[in-house]
Amino acid sequence: MNVKYSAKIKLARQKKKLSQVELARLINVSQQAVASWEVGRTEPKSENFHALSRVLEQPISYFVDNEEEYRQLSFNKLYESLNASDKELVINYMRLLKKQEEERQNFLN
Repeated sequence: MNVKYSAKIKLARQKKKLSQVELARLINVSQQAVASWEVGRTEPKSENFHALSRVLEQPISYFVDNEEEYRQLSFNKLYESLNASDKELVINYMRLLKKQEEERQNFLN
């Protein structure tokens, strides 16, 4: 985990005058999860970043260091909101795009 995440989570929590237990309850995780994030042992899941953003009143970009990580979190949240058949369609489309890219590269080489 990026250490900057941990410091930013802890700072934002303290700024809101919340204990780890209170924050955990508000975002529906254990206090141990919050503690683990704050020391950099583990990284919050995508949905946890969204909950942290809401509860701590910070944009997700505050916790995420670069645009690629932010896009990944946004993609994960969107993907997880799909039903099983739509997820399969997305995966199949991504495979098709990858195959087309490989064919393009083979053609150019």
